[in-house]
Amino acid sequence: MKGILLRHLLDHSDEKGFRFSIECGECGRKWTSRKYPFSKADIEAPTKEKKIIYSILYEREKKTAVARVIKEAEFEFNLCPVCGKLVCNHCFRICEDLDMCSKCAALLKEKGEQVVG
Repeated sequence: MKGILLRHLLDHSDEKGFRFSIECGECGRKWTSRKYPFSKADIEAPTKEKKIIYSILYEREKKTAVARVIKEAEFEFNLCPVCGKLVCNHCFRICEDLDMCSKCAALLKEKGEQVVG
């Protein structure tokens, strides 16, 4: 699931921090992470050497932020085993035999409860 979430992750980061979003494959609703600040966001690099160091720190902190966001997104999205779409909890159904997205549930005439209401 982590790899699928990574492939759907949209990056909205800037020099001040890191923010990401993922769009539901069914309804198009966007889930957006909180913003994780960059530790050196308000500090101007005094030398080109420090600029290189800050750049490396930025990439390191961005990787950490991505890992956190993926963990958060695992509670917000599900992979439909029928159609393979990544869908938000609003569009996912808990059915008797097999949980699936609401579109597949309707096509297969399965009743199910929405993950969140």
